[in-house]
This record gives sequence, C-alpha cells and structure tokens, in this order.
Amino acid sequence: MIKPKKLVSVFLLAAAPLLLPACSSSSSSNPPTPDDPNDRFGAAMSGANEVPPVSTSATGNYTANYNRETRALSYTVTYQGLTPTMGHIHSVTAATAAGNNGPVSIGFTSLTSPIVGQTTLTQEQQDAMYAKRTYANLHTTANPGGEIRGNIAQIDP
Repeated sequence: MIKPKKLVSVFLLAAAPLLLPACSSSSSSNPPTPDDPNDRFGAAMSGANEVPPVSTSATGNYTANYNRETRALSYTVTYQGLTPTMGHIHSVTAATAAGNNGPVSIGFTSLTSPIVGQTTLTQEQQDAMYAKRTYANLHTTANPGGEIRGNIAQIDP
C-alpha cells in the first residue's frame, strides 16, 4: 500500500508537466507595461560649483522632469541668499559640465523663487542633458558671471 505522503508526491510530479505550460501561458497574456517616458533631473546649486568658484552663502536647487516622447522639460529652481539678475541653463561642448563653462541654452523667464518653467528641447539640448553637459546658474550684480551653479544630472535610473 502507498502511503498518503508518497501518493501526493507522485501526483505532483506527474501533474507538473501539465501545470507548467498553464503558468507560462498566463504570464504571456499580461504583457509588460511600456517604459515610462519621464526622467527626473536635478542639481544642487552653490558658489563652489561656479567656474571659477565663488565665495557665497547663497544656495539653490534645480529639479526637472523630462518627457522623452514630447521633449517637454518642466523645471523648478529654488534659491536663498541672493537676488538674481539673470538665470539660465547652459550647455557645454566638453565631456562634462563639471569644471567647464558654456553658452546659454535656455533662459529662465522669471527670477522669483521658485522659478518654474517649461520648454521643449531640441535633439542637441536633450543629448547634452543626458550626457551631463548642462548646468543651471543664477547671476547677481556682485557676481555677473554667476553666483550659484548646479551641474545637471539624471536622478532616476
């Protein structure tokens, strides 16, 4: 006589080949979700990040969402300890924004914290941002070349 535990084991071993195809076909009926087209970017802004560095107690923060499908960049810049006269996102042609200066790519339309804006990027601007060749900075009367700066980098995988 076969013991009940052995009977269950024999049944499960015999049924396994029949159950596995059912499991695999159910997973193929639920396709994976499409890739989210939104990426987040950020930068801590300080005088130490300016090129050359600036001695200041002012600080700021740049955060942005970029949609790869629509190319829409939505950004927010907050700051404290300064009164900006200009603000921009710059792009550099060097391998990285860190330690390098470049021309204005996108101008901020407001200078009141929080600076909130949206723009559509060109392919060149998008490529520079993903390659870490962009930075945000705020200029002041005391530091017309820029008082605080943050090198922009992607902050999500």
